Amino acid sequence: MTATIEETILDNLAYIMGNVTGTKKAYSRAPFSIPDDKLPAAVILTGQARPTKQPSDQTPGWMELVRSYRCRWYVIHVQAGTTGLAETDALPFLTNGLACFLPHPALGKGTPNTQVLFVMNMVYKGDSGVTVLPDFAGQQYIGVEFNLDITYKVPFSYANNE
Repeated sequence: MTATIEETILDNLAYIMGNVTGTKKAYSRAPFSIPDDKLPAAVILTGQARPTKQPSDQTPGWMELVRSYRCRWYVIHVQAGTTGLAETDALPFLTNGLACFLPHPALGKGTPNTQVLFVMNMVYKGDSGVTVLPDFAGQQYIGVEFNLDITYKVPFSYANNE
């Protein structure tokens, strides 16, 4: 079975995030929970998509979309570890996280022919700073979130008689 472009984007984002120093596990699909021995963990959440133009203004047979992705590093449980050091544990992911995304505008893995076909570009939209992330599986974590917009093309066709 051939992976969809969205699945390939998630897989490549997980590969890129998984290579950040300190990451123990990178999930391309959000898990039900994150085991403690997998922290710090990278999790990608797929956001909304919006067309860049109306279908009638697009290249025939193709729709250009911009989809948002929230790329999070869950670093440590809230109230875990040494008092005052939780933020220290998460700080490297701010610098290393940004450095991991910028060199991959086509989401390639750094080797020939690993770019995601039809990805046109990736735009870094900012980060959360070190923060308490929204609950994940009933747990609170200190971590970092990066927001990306990825522009890509998907094939489409009109229904008969449209």
